[in-house]
Amino acid sequence: MTPRTAIVVLGMHRSGTSALARTANLLGAALPRHLVPPGPGNELGHWESAEALAVDEQLLAAAGSSTHALAGPDDAWFATAAAQAFVPSMKAILAAEFGAAPLFVLKEPRMALAFPLWRRALAEAGVHCVAIIAVRNPLAVARSLAERQVAAQPESAWPCDRGGLLWLRYTLAAEAHTRGMPRVFCDYADVVADWRAETARISRELQIAWPNATAASARDVDGFLSVERCHQRATTPLADGGAIWARWVAPVYTAARRAILGERLDTACFDNVAHTYGATCAALGIAAPEHASNPGPRAALDIDLVCAVAAVRAAVDEGERRDAIAHARALEAIVAQRDRSLDSARAYAESLERALAQLSAPRPGKP
Repeated sequence: MTPRTAIVVLGMHRSGTSALARTANLLGAALPRHLVPPGPGNELGHWESAEALAVDEQLLAAAGSSTHALAGPDDAWFATAAAQAFVPSMKAILAAEFGAAPLFVLKEPRMALAFPLWRRALAEAGVHCVAIIAVRNPLAVARSLAERQVAAQPESAWPCDRGGLLWLRYTLAAEAHTRGMPRVFCDYADVVADWRAETARISRELQIAWPNATAASARDVDGFLSVERCHQRATTPLADGGAIWARWVAPVYTAARRAILGERLDTACFDNVAHTYGATCAALGIAAPEHASNPGPRAALDIDLVCAVAAVRAAVDEGERRDAIAHARALEAIVAQRDRSLDSARAYAESLERALAQLSAPRPGKP
C-alpha cells in the first residue's frame, strides 16, 4: 500500500508559509477541514488548522514558552511526560482534519517550535512526512511584523531587531527539528517570482508528484500569487543592521539561500549560531520558563540585552578594545535598567497585596 504523505510547511510568521500551503493545495494536496479564518495581513487566508494552532499554543504554554518569546522550548522538554501527552491529541487532529487523504499539507508557524511531537504523531499515524522550510529575507519579515503590530496595537510598536530574533528562533528550530527527513528550503521571494520553477524543484527534491498539475490549477495559482501581495522587500545588506544581524541572522539566511541554489546545507553554521544564541539567552535568563512564557513586559529590555551582548562579543572577536568597552558599558546600563524595572514591578505587586489584605481584613462593626 502506498503510504500517505504529509507536506509539512515550517517557518516563521510572515515568511510565506501561507502562500506555500495554498499553492500546494491548489496543486492537489488536501487542506485541513477546519481552517483558521482570514485576518489582517492574511486576507486571502492562513490555510492552517484551527485545531493545530490551539494545541500548539497549549504546548508552548506547557513548555513555559510562548509564540513571541525569544527562546524555547528547550530540546530536553520534548522527552518529558508533559510533552509526550500532546501526541494523542495531535494524532486525533490529523485524523479529524485530513481523514484518509493520500497527500495533505500541514502548516502552522508555531509548529516549527513544536515539530518533534508532530513528527512523532505523524510517524505513529503511519504518514510519510516531508518538510518545506519557508524562509524569507529576515529584514523583510521584521518589517512585515512591525507593520502588522502597528496596525493591531499602535501603542506597542516592534523594533526590527525583535523581528530578526524571532525569525532566527523559528528558523533554527525548523532546521534542527527536520534533520534526517526529506526536506527542502524555499524562499518566499522565489515562489512569488517563479512558482512553477519552485514547485518543480520541491517535487524533485522531496520526490512527490503534484496530483493536480493542470493548466486550470496553474491559472488558479497565478491568480493567488502576485508580486503586489509581497508588500515588504529588503535590499539593505543584513550585516549592516548590527551585531545580531551580522553574527547570527545573516549567516543563517545565507546558508539557507545557498542550499536553495543547490549547495550542501551548512549545518555547522546553524549549530554554531544556535549554540551562541542559546547561550546568550540562557545567560540573560531569557530562556527560563517563567520568563519566556510571558515576554511582553520585558520584551524591549530583553532585545536590548541580547543586542548588547552580541555587540560586545563582536567587538572582542574583532579585537576592537574601545568598542568592546563602550558596548560593555551600554550592556551594564541596560542590566541596571532591567533591575530597576523589576524592582518597580515587585514594589507594585507588594502594594497590591497590601491593598488586598486591607480589603480582606474585618471591618469594625462588620461581622
